[in-house]
This record gives sequence, C-alpha cells and structure tokens, in this order.
Amino acid sequence: MDWWYEERFEQNLKVSYLFRLFV
Repeated sequence: MDWWYEERFEQNLKVSYLFRLFV
C-alpha cells in the first residue's frame, strides 16, 4: 500500500459520506 493510496481512500470515505447526505 502506498501513501497516496491511503490518502485516496480517506478522501473516498469523505466523498461517499457527502454523497449519502445528498442522496
């Protein structure tokens, strides 16, 4: 696992969370 992958994963969680709020 690379560091950029970890950051992406965290961002994905935030994005999915916001998406859930909208939907």
